[in-house]
Amino acid sequence: MTINVLVFDRWSKCELFKEYIGTRTKSLRCIYSFEYKDALEKIKKNKPEIILLGGDVDNEELGSVILYNKIEELNLKTYKSLFISTWNADEARILRDMIPNSFYCPFSETLANIVKEKARQINKTKKSK
Repeated sequence: MTINVLVFDRWSKCELFKEYIGTRTKSLRCIYSFEYKDALEKIKKNKPEIILLGGDVDNEELGSVILYNKIEELNLKTYKSLFISTWNADEARILRDMIPNSFYCPFSETLANIVKEKARQINKTKKSK
């Protein structure tokens, strides 16, 4: 089964995440967005099980906070896991306060590996049902 992952961050970081995640991950489908309105449409259409909220999204101050608030407002909670990966200290603090069960990890290859592992866990759960 394929797990949908929405990566919401700057375009350059989305490109870097593609490199980190690799092309061999068949059970993972990454959907990239760097604008919150576009991300909302992609959430509605693709219902991602994992969402990665990056920071300093182009032209949006605290864009991940805006996106999370819209997800809540529109009742679009399709995800099983939510990761925060923003370098903006204010944004990270706000998101951690708003989303206590989220996981914070700096944007890195380590984060990509954690996302892959989480996708494997979700797949195992789906298969056992």
